[in-house]
Amino acid sequence: MPPSTPLRLLAALVVAIGCSSSTPPSVSNSRHSVLFIGNSLTYTNDLPGTVATIAASAGDTIDAASVAYGNFALIDHLNGGQSLPTIAKGGWEFVVLQQGPSTVPVNADSLKLWTQMFAPHIRAVGATPALLMVWPDSTREAFFDDCRASYLAAAQSVGGMFIPAGYAWQIA
Repeated sequence: MPPSTPLRLLAALVVAIGCSSSTPPSVSNSRHSVLFIGNSLTYTNDLPGTVATIAASAGDTIDAASVAYGNFALIDHLNGGQSLPTIAKGGWEFVVLQQGPSTVPVNADSLKLWTQMFAPHIRAVGATPALLMVWPDSTREAFFDDCRASYLAAAQSVGGMFIPAGYAWQIA
């Protein structure tokens, strides 16, 4: 299996999962605008670009942009950087939020709180918040369910979309 295959599988599954969410997006055409906010799990291997490429191969168009910095949690994005000004520009259908696995209870609580702080900014421009579940590192693989619970709770707390990419990563 070539090194890029797991990443491509992950991106394909992110697109598929997003499209089959229990709260499906309202789609008026085949062009979508998505802003990714995260850290190195978003910018390494250009996840937004990869998702856009895979969507294009399926005949869809995703205009993807990102604001991502290494080791950033969502609170770091709220307190500085370009996330809020980029959201405020508008034109987004979805704003995808991502940080570390958030398997420890205090981090899960923080993920939920920071998602709730982002939500009004996202909703103000007519976009839907989407939580991109990531994956624990190899030393904490036993905590995939905790990671899923954290991201799901954060998404539910704002009526947003939950994208369980961590499970796709686990399968890949």
